Amino acid sequence: MKEKLRNSLFCLTLILMAGLFLGESKVYAVEVGSDTDDYDGEWGYRFLDDGTVSISEYLGEGGNITIPTELGGYPVSEIGRYPRSNASALYDKLDTLTEITIPGSVKKIDYAFGGSSNLKKVTIEDGVESINSAFQSCDSLESVEVPGSIVSMSGAFSSCDKLKTVIIDSGVETVAGFSGCDNLTDVVIPYGVKEIAGGAFSYCENLTNITLPGEVEINRTSFDGTFNIQTITIAEGSEKVSYNLNYIFDQAVSSANGTRKSLKTLNIPDSVTTMEDNIFERCTALTTINLSNNLTNLGKRQFYRCTSLTHITLPDSLITIDESAFSSCSLLAEINIPDSVIRIEDSAFASCYKLSNVTFGENLQSIGETAFFFTDLVNVTFGNNLQSIGSRAFDMTSSTMRSATIPKNVTSIGEDAFESSEDLTIYGYTGSAAQVYAQENNIRFVSLDGGQGTQSGSSTQKTPGGGTGNSGSSYTGDVRRTAGSGASRATYTTTGPDTAEYSFPAVASGVTEIVIPDTVIINGRSYKVTYVGSNAFAGNTTITKVSIGNNVQTIRSGAFAGCTNLKKITGGKSLTYIYERAFENCAKLKKVNLTSKSLISIGDYAFRKCTSLKSLTVKSKKLTSIGKQAFAGDKKLKKVTLSTTKLKKSSVKAKAFKGIAKKCVFKAPAKKAAAYKKIFKARGAKKAVVK
Repeated sequence: MKEKLRNSLFCLTLILMAGLFLGESKVYAVEVGSDTDDYDGEWGYRFLDDGTVSISEYLGEGGNITIPTELGGYPVSEIGRYPRSNASALYDKLDTLTEITIPGSVKKIDYAFGGSSNLKKVTIEDGVESINSAFQSCDSLESVEVPGSIVSMSGAFSSCDKLKTVIIDSGVETVAGFSGCDNLTDVVIPYGVKEIAGGAFSYCENLTNITLPGEVEINRTSFDGTFNIQTITIAEGSEKVSYNLNYIFDQAVSSANGTRKSLKTLNIPDSVTTMEDNIFERCTALTTINLSNNLTNLGKRQFYRCTSLTHITLPDSLITIDESAFSSCSLLAEINIPDSVIRIEDSAFASCYKLSNVTFGENLQSIGETAFFFTDLVNVTFGNNLQSIGSRAFDMTSSTMRSATIPKNVTSIGEDAFESSEDLTIYGYTGSAAQVYAQENNIRFVSLDGGQGTQSGSSTQKTPGGGTGNSGSSYTGDVRRTAGSGASRATYTTTGPDTAEYSFPAVASGVTEIVIPDTVIINGRSYKVTYVGSNAFAGNTTITKVSIGNNVQTIRSGAFAGCTNLKKITGGKSLTYIYERAFENCAKLKKVNLTSKSLISIGDYAFRKCTSLKSLTVKSKKLTSIGKQAFAGDKKLKKVTLSTTKLKKSSVKAKAFKGIAKKCVFKAPAKKAAAYKKIFKARGAKKAVVK
């Protein structure tokens, strides 16, 4: 022990003497018994087993520093921790650092600069391999470039509050470590990156622009809580856009639809040739799509219900327009089908209510079922290579369709391909499938080769079930027909011997008021209208008022979802069930008065995000169920009047009233006031007043 003390004092004496000889040179005291192996100037270091050293202490004044490539003649391979406290090697100087350069000879950085509150610039040279948690909570750092040599970066830049721009260099295979970067706006991830790790960009609330590979693997939590992405660019070099990208939208957290409502621009480079199904559906703010000039297919339901899309240019490389690719794009007004397209699949443009102009390519061979169902087309002319038109391909266009010119090569025209109308004329060739179809469906036919044309009224109109109508009393199967007039004109589907569903409106475009009648005449027989069909008006931004017939008992799923200009609902005295999402996102609906005395159930999300809704009255004493998030996000809802005594905690589902006005007043039967107060508070109405 005495010998060890004597040696330590001797070493200290030598250091002090060296300071005297060096005059102005700084002297750094070494703690007696320190685990630091040695010092070189302002740096302390420890020896590693491979003959390199790890920085274990920094004694300088901070500011702009460069990590040395060697100390004491030994190469520096890592920035480590204090041996005793396990804190960063630069712990005492973190707040003094403003700029750091790390040479490529350093391979590992172990939480070295976490919490450096004044650090504004970091240069990481190529060669560095591991930066786990290295720059966590560096609140002044605004931009960073990650070199291609990095193989591990877990938590590297998490909670860097001012970080705005991130560039990932080619060579990196796994991207991680940017969670909680509140001001991060731009991220560029190049082709070649294979994975975006779980939580990599979680809760980056202002991330708006991202470039990433089309085939990259994305974890379901990679973008958790990141709901404001407005531009997605697929990295050059990508050959495919994979379904994996869906996890940008469909996250693990419950409110993940945010990005589907924020995405405005999609850029796909020419290197991409194919897209997998269902990636960008329901991106309701998407207005600009730049497609690859080498793309051969779009993918099923790719842009389904992109309700802000008004125009898109399809590339000359496209071979197939896939099933429901643009279905329910309610503002899409025109489309040019390039000559390269051979097939238009089922429902490709169905329910594109404003689609009034389509130019068909010369090489098109087949048009699928309901491909242009419920559009606004007026005149259609097909190329000479067309061979088949599917059932109901142009059904529900009777209010606008005036002519269809069909080439002689068409050999198959499906049932109800064109809706019968006294205003429609089919132009074709004598003896062709076009003439046969016109005759069988009472449609005016004009021959293009000088043959005999026919006038409507020369044949019996067939029903979808194969008969000529249900003139008897027995119910033989669903019959779907367009019926009614004016504001009640629609496609109705029989559901029983004397009942029918209002399936789709068939009023002229621009009509703002809809009437769902008490009864409808189909094939000469009267049916009670007891249902409003699923998605019947979904995404319709034109209607402002709906009158619900007094025989309607059920409003099915999504019937009025996304009717963002709907202001008033009346009628519905027999209403019994309101299904899930029935009125979701009816943003201008201010008052809901459900007068039915028989209403039993309000489904999940039924009135969610009706952001103008102020008052709700439910007069039914039979109401027993309110679904999850039924009124969630109705931030102005301040008055709810209920007559029922049948609600229980188990029948009012999670978050039913989450996000309503803070001091919403509930009026309920007096004997249930105390119980209901507990229920409503547990279901999101934290400061509910129940009277």
